[in-house]
Amino acid sequence: MSKLALLAEDEAIIALMAEDALAESGFTVAGPFAHCARALSWLDDNTPDVALLDVELRDGPCTEVARVLSERGVPLVFFSGGPFRIDIRAAFPDSLLFEKPTDYVAVMRALHNLIPRR
Repeated sequence: MSKLALLAEDEAIIALMAEDALAESGFTVAGPFAHCARALSWLDDNTPDVALLDVELRDGPCTEVARVLSERGVPLVFFSGGPFRIDIRAAFPDSLLFEKPTDYVAVMRALHNLIPRR
């Protein structure tokens, strides 16, 4: 059964590459969301198995999206370029952070490893 991954990324080409990598890695993709507000709206009725988040989206830092996901126990992987306006490691200590550019294979492996085995 396919796992659901929320993708929040505001750079179109990176969003397409990440979406392809997620799909090829066996995930069903929610998004990509370029705006925090749109991701939060989707989260009103949905909860993914994992989330791949850019730290900064078009309408600001994705802190609220990450907080909602974290409160629901959704594993977070941040995939972003720096420098960051927020300290991701302090705000979300259980999350992983990959700085762009990085290997998508490593990111996909990390996402899969974060999903509890059932």
